[in-house]
Amino acid sequence: TATASGGGVYVYSGTFTISGGAVSGNTASASSTSSTATASGGGVYVYSGTFTMSGGTVSGNLLSGANTYAREVLFRNGTFKISGALPERIFLYDNTRYITISGPLSGEPAPIDLGITGSAPITGWVGKEILRLDSAYGAGNMASLKDHFTLGNVVLTESPWGETVITGYRIDDTGLLVTAP
Repeated sequence: TATASGGGVYVYSGTFTISGGAVSGNTASASSTSSTATASGGGVYVYSGTFTMSGGTVSGNLLSGANTYAREVLFRNGTFKISGALPERIFLYDNTRYITISGPLSGEPAPIDLGITGSAPITGWVGKEILRLDSAYGAGNMASLKDHFTLGNVVLTESPWGETVITGYRIDDTGLLVTAP
């Protein structure tokens, strides 16, 4: 159990790569019972630096406390690259973040929660890139991405956090972009 963020892995700077094994059974716990205390990234919290996942699993992690979000992976800043297996769930902290797909994907679809840090509605994500293909992987592979991800929205000013499924998005050579809330 970790206090506040990164129950299993906390990436502050540098590079962390998972290519096998598991990040599971961890808990990020709010540091107090205060209504402003939060816990995030039960499995992995990427504060900065580079997180690369090319195998292994990130699943079965927990959050504890009144204000919690991002049970599996929270991507706040830095670089996030995925190929192979996907984490069970991903949270993008705000609308300036995106995930780079660096190779073929496998496994169950992973929900991506799109965070809003403030009272801005989901419209803050319209036109924003969520997924980007690494140049070595090629734009011809973009169409298969819709089979591997679902999109949702989490507004961080609500307690408990509100979530809305997003169905308006498009996939083209530039990536996966939100087109409507």
